[in-house]
Amino acid sequence: MLKLSDKSPFAEGTKRACYVHPEDPNYCIKVLRQDAQPAELRSMAPWYKRLQPLSKFDSNHQELEHLTQIHQRTFGTNDRIAPATKGFIETDLGSGLVVELFRNPNGQICETLQAFVREHGFTDQASDALDRLTDKMLKYGIQLKDPGTTNIICQIQENGSLACILVDGFKTASFPYIAGKIPPITNFRIQRKINKVRKRLGGKNR
Repeated sequence: MLKLSDKSPFAEGTKRACYVHPEDPNYCIKVLRQDAQPAELRSMAPWYKRLQPLSKFDSNHQELEHLTQIHQRTFGTNDRIAPATKGFIETDLGSGLVVELFRNPNGQICETLQAFVREHGFTDQASDALDRLTDKMLKYGIQLKDPGTTNIICQIQENGSLACILVDGFKTASFPYIAGKIPPITNFRIQRKINKVRKRLGGKNR
């Protein structure tokens, strides 16, 4: 069992805290916050949602499910859309999901798109990187459940270019066959969520 209680998370959201993996700095561990445990969340949901299994209220379980589907869709390609994962591991803070931690060539943890824009502005480089990510999402039918600007990171490449990668708030279609039969609907939803990201960053729709 890994000990995380004596460490500080490098990022924290409304439901999870993220810690650098103590044995592998290229991975992080996402642990559910105490106020976001599945049983508690389900008890507060509307009655019809309480009929769903606990896994539907577990952010880590849902992320692993979506990451697995994303990796299946992109298998055999060089397209990077979301982090790799090593599944679950037990910690003294509870079960944690181990996912790839993106770093820049200097070893620093990559900034979120929001942080990058705050520091540098919504530059043409950032806009182009977001466009390339959008193209990949359209190609594989990967949607954004939450268009928050902290769910996308900016990674500096070895050649100095910028790449945008999803690290949270993503999903695959609930009914994949619908996405396959009616791709214009899926594409519209993907583009609409990305446009919301652009708007929050002060950019224009492409």
